[in-house]
Amino acid sequence: MPTLVIKPTPTTGNDTYINSGFADTNYGTSDYLWIGEVSGEAWVTRTLIKFDLTLIPPRATISSVILSLYLLEDKSTNNHTYYVHRQKRAWVETQATWNIYSTGNNWQTAGGFDTDDCEWWTYIGKRDFTSSESNGWKHFPLTPTTIAGLDLGYGWMIKAGPLEANDAYKFVSSNYTAQSTWRPKLTIVYSLPYTYAAVTM
Repeated sequence: MPTLVIKPTPTTGNDTYINSGFADTNYGTSDYLWIGEVSGEAWVTRTLIKFDLTLIPPRATISSVILSLYLLEDKSTNNHTYYVHRQKRAWVETQATWNIYSTGNNWQTAGGFDTDDCEWWTYIGKRDFTSSESNGWKHFPLTPTTIAGLDLGYGWMIKAGPLEANDAYKFVSSNYTAQSTWRPKLTIVYSLPYTYAAVTM
């Protein structure tokens, strides 16, 4: 079966994080993506990320999807689980903050995790983390088998849950230049329906 790897560049990438401690600051040009609460601090971070799914053939049946993030730094003292939720807001990479998803547009609830902001009651993927993760690739298996099931058109929020306490990690963003091979990637294995050529008798 065909395998597609989507690996955005700083130009094509669409990712950022939001920070409760700096609620009006945008991090869309940052080299990093933070998720969770840094141990010993009082602020929470959540990551927003979107891939160009038009690269997947429209009639494809998906058999496997893996979201991969490269871990640079462990700031956690707890074992925890990170969840991937489908977003409902048209957030803008260079504008989104803890308080807004784009200029002049507030999240329903600051932090972007309410019924009108994302599918907070369900998730399409998760990964368990320990309090002593080593640096390197961390993989999130995603469950949908169709393009429509993967994304509502607005990408995903990755969030520690449910407590968001002493469980932060720092990952590489699509803007990272020190090592381009560490940028976020999405690996999709899919199949296409059979087609039959017309036969002239």
